[in-house]
Amino acid sequence: MTLVQIASQELALSGNNYPGVALRATIWRDNSGSGVDAAANEEDVYAKVMLIKRGPSSAGTSSYNANGVCSASAVVNGSTRYSSGGLSYDFRSSSGRNETDTVQMLWEGWVAVPHASDGRKTLNYSAQWVGDSNLGSRSVSGSVSLPRITVAPNTPTATVATRVSDSEVTVGWAQTNPGHGTPTSNRIERRINGGAWADASTVSPTTSVSLSCSSNQRLEYRVRATNGAGASAWSAASAPVFTTPALPTAFTVAKDAALDINLAWTPNVGYTEHEHVIEWSGDGGSTWAPLATVPAGTSTFKHADPDPAETHTYQVRARATSGGLASEWVRSATVQLLAPPNKPTIPTIDAYQSKSDDFVLSWSHNPVDTTPQSAYQMQSSTDGGATWATGEKTATPTSAYTVAGGTHDAEVALTLRVRTWGQATSGGSDEMGASPWSDPETVTFKTRPVVTIDRPADGETWLEAELDVALGFTQSEGATFVRAVVTLMQGEAVLEQILTTTLASTKLATRVLDGGSYMLRVTALDSNGLSSVAAVADFDVAYTLPVAAGVGVTYLRESGVAQLDLAFPDPDEGEAAAARVTVTRAIDGGREETVIANYPIDDPTLTVLDTTPTIHGANSYRVRTISADGAVADIVELLETTEEWYAFLSTGEGFARIVSFHGNLKFDSSPSRAVALVVTAGRRNPIALFGENRSLVVSGSASLAPGVGSAPKEIDEFLLDAEIVCYRDPSGRRIFGAVSGSVSSPSSRVQEFRYRVTEAS
Repeated sequence: MTLVQIASQELALSGNNYPGVALRATIWRDNSGSGVDAAANEEDVYAKVMLIKRGPSSAGTSSYNANGVCSASAVVNGSTRYSSGGLSYDFRSSSGRNETDTVQMLWEGWVAVPHASDGRKTLNYSAQWVGDSNLGSRSVSGSVSLPRITVAPNTPTATVATRVSDSEVTVGWAQTNPGHGTPTSNRIERRINGGAWADASTVSPTTSVSLSCSSNQRLEYRVRATNGAGASAWSAASAPVFTTPALPTAFTVAKDAALDINLAWTPNVGYTEHEHVIEWSGDGGSTWAPLATVPAGTSTFKHADPDPAETHTYQVRARATSGGLASEWVRSATVQLLAPPNKPTIPTIDAYQSKSDDFVLSWSHNPVDTTPQSAYQMQSSTDGGATWATGEKTATPTSAYTVAGGTHDAEVALTLRVRTWGQATSGGSDEMGASPWSDPETVTFKTRPVVTIDRPADGETWLEAELDVALGFTQSEGATFVRAVVTLMQGEAVLEQILTTTLASTKLATRVLDGGSYMLRVTALDSNGLSSVAAVADFDVAYTLPVAAGVGVTYLRESGVAQLDLAFPDPDEGEAAAARVTVTRAIDGGREETVIANYPIDDPTLTVLDTTPTIHGANSYRVRTISADGAVADIVELLETTEEWYAFLSTGEGFARIVSFHGNLKFDSSPSRAVALVVTAGRRNPIALFGENRSLVVSGSASLAPGVGSAPKEIDEFLLDAEIVCYRDPSGRRIFGAVSGSVSSPSSRVQEFRYRVTEAS
């Protein structure tokens, strides 16, 4: 217990003979709260009434007393708590009571103080002293506001939830509380689809609130009241309220072997208090009739023994078992139990077929009722459909009919049509479930063309390295040659296959080797679209190799050109003369590029200029001599270049027009590739999208001094005339593209050339 003084009143007594004494009344409260009875809405306070000596007096101190002649009273909260007469007082020095703040207690005690209904209380108190003429009389009074007493609110009752729409629910409750238990707020929780309780809202004290919701929910609510003293218990949960259930998905219908129809769907309702309602229609959905209602947890239904003469369309929806809210309908495809199929579909066929080969006619069975083909029947005509020959009904699920090879002569036009059956046994084109006849298709039989290999003939020895193929072609009904496929093989390996549209001469790119054995395989296509049987010719190769060239390679530094000096000696025994020459060049082990090709040899020597070799790297030259019959001999020479000062630009035919420059040469490159940066939600960094376009730009500068490299005027004229250029510099860089540049004169003797080359085709 901790008593704290909360009120005090004090007045000096009115007597003149014994001054310095006062009447004092105080009110005390237990600050620990143990004196408060919140349930009873009252608390205990402690009151004291006393006389107090506020200062010593020198006069009359020996007789500062009186016996049995005084009276006192105290009133607290409107009730007299103390009243007494015949009282004495004593503040004499001889009694040791003449010191300052000497107290003579008249009365003290606990007083139960009821609070007002709202828990508030203003406490009034007073005290009176009636003394003798020496000390005098006095009364004091005062008031003090006591802390308000509050209790936690009562538990709300009668919680009710009402659906307004699929997005709004109204929640109401009753609230009865004592005045000192009034709530300051109401907290509402909800439970969705049987899950955990979660906050829904906190509102000022009221008895109803509108809250948001969503479709496909089972909603329960509970409420509690709160104030500074605490919170009530949760109310009992409201009866559940339901919003519109989610519609089913993946609705399928299919008939089974017993001709029952099986329905299946995926339920999507969030709560168990639901069912699925099924209706069916026999007229494609114009009118509907109830079929079944199935409980929650069921996602299939079998429609047993439906009428096979009717079509069947179904719709299903979810419905809450409480309140009757229902989803939209979901409609199925239409099921036909048994009905004659539609006419079969024959794909487009080739107009001509080989009379000696089997001809297979296929079609697609087109059921109305989803049943597969059970039988088919063919009709054929050789007079354009004027008369028909009807075949037997064939029980088979196979949708194909074979006309055996040799059945019809060449030039016979055969027209065919087919009808099919499913499982229906009534109606249709024969009143027994047959489809209509298909659209007719006509095929004309022809004789296959014949192709022959006239050159090289089968068993022949071919005397050249280049293979020139000649073919023969015939077709009995006068069809013309369209094309042939020529395949060159060595053993099982295919060396080359080409398509040719000529018979007289087809040159193959593959060179056949001396001493080798090969096979040609040829098929031909005629104007009827028929292919021949493959013709085959086996042949051997025997020819004489040409004499190899003598080769010398020189680098011409002033122009950056490689000079090849070729010599063609007379052939020795077992060699053939060189009739043509081809020169290729590969840079630093890269792909070979042609310098000259099949150049005729008219003199024993030939000088060849390569105007675009690398000026810092390895140039590998292959010099190939070719005999009159196509045999080849190769010589490879290497030219290593180590240019460190000059750069070159070449243009014109054969890139033969060249300018050079080297003074104070500087150059750099700027490669780039097309890229786009795309900023997307949810990613910290943009996404880079790379394109196919690439760019390489080389820029540089050089000083032009008299007598060193090309003159400024020569470079000016080059820039004006240049089209595609080849740029080469001491780094080994070699690119083809477009050039731009300028020549300036920083001094009277030296001019500066600035250039920019952009790689291009």
